[in-house]
Amino acid sequence: MKGISYRGNTICFGKYALQALEPAWITSRQIEAGRRAMTRNAHRDGKIWVRIFPDKPVTVRPA
Repeated sequence: MKGISYRGNTICFGKYALQALEPAWITSRQIEAGRRAMTRNAHRDGKIWVRIFPDKPVTVRPA
């Protein structure tokens, strides 16, 4: 992966956002771990929207 993203890099909901500093493949487990960490930190004070999708579905882990 290379290049700069021109679409999908603006905040659509709320006032704060997280932005990746470098391109990388992301798994569904990493997305879920980040969501859980944000939920713990926000408690009941706010809502969280996750607008990314895993790039490569991993169904079988290599032995």
